[in-house]
Amino acid sequence: MSIKNITLVATAVATTLSFASTASAGSYFAAGNTNQSAPEVSTQLVHAEAPGFVRFYDDAGNLLDSQRVHAGANYNVEVDVANDLIDNVTAVLEIDGQPVATKIYNVRH
Repeated sequence: MSIKNITLVATAVATTLSFASTASAGSYFAAGNTNQSAPEVSTQLVHAEAPGFVRFYDDAGNLLDSQRVHAGANYNVEVDVANDLIDNVTAVLEIDGQPVATKIYNVRH
């Protein structure tokens, strides 16, 4: 492979990675407050660049619930965790079917 081809491939990869990180840079869960008390876990603040879903999973990866979110700030997106066997809930923000942000919440019973 020539130097020119290596440079073109490296530029294409860097551009793709830059675009991917920019596309999800404005989508996030607010920092802090990962310890939550049952029977509900609240994300408190989720910011999404576009409409999507927050999907909640238990420790085993089972889907607990999905909540639709709109573009911009979404407050108190919640899931019921009354089951005493659930110790952690993973919230995944999906936009266009792609995960763009994740946060794990510890559940106190």
